[in-house]
Amino acid sequence: MPSDTDVVLVDDHPLLAEGLTLRLARRGVSMRVADELSETAVLDLIDEVRPRLALLDHLVPPMGVTNGLISPIVELGIPVVILTGTSNDALWGKLLDLGACAVLGKDEPLDGIIEALMDVLDGRAIRTSQGLAYRRAWLDQQHDERERLRPFAKLSGREAEILWALYEGRNPVEIADLEFVSVSTVRSQIKSAFRKLGVNSQLEAVTMIRNRGWSPSSSSR
Repeated sequence: MPSDTDVVLVDDHPLLAEGLTLRLARRGVSMRVADELSETAVLDLIDEVRPRLALLDHLVPPMGVTNGLISPIVELGIPVVILTGTSNDALWGKLLDLGACAVLGKDEPLDGIIEALMDVLDGRAIRTSQGLAYRRAWLDQQHDERERLRPFAKLSGREAEILWALYEGRNPVEIADLEFVSVSTVRSQIKSAFRKLGVNSQLEAVTMIRNRGWSPSSSSR
């Protein structure tokens, strides 16, 4: 059964919602604005009304970034268009890579946004060579990040935990208490971690962590 709702908008800006609703209505397109801005509520709404298109603001308080909504909505067979206030090419590429069929800047004229939405609703592809450039920027950023964190990939899980504890200012005795191991074991793992990173002191290790933006969680990406 066809949905009575063509577009679901996930956004916290009333003026934008009002403008889009009026402009789309003139084109015979109905839009519903999500009332509750949480991932669960939005996905429930999308699943219930099954719109022809989901239009998501990239950043919606209090939910935060809406990246996690893209894939589940696309899996329902519903195209996703993202609105964003950032012009970061790599971010746009990431959003396209996650499954969005288009990313539109909020600084674009409202008529331009409407035309892009109509293209999607009418089944016209709006991916362009510019979209490919965004993807390349995203892939380049991922490559640069892998290279930046490559030395830390050699660490074992325990070595990463101990190295992070050192970075937070704990000494080997405190770390041993936290890890329930002997101080000699901690010192041995510190030496092993330093060797893998190619550093000779705690100061060098801490500086390397800070400069490369590493944390134990980044090793699992």
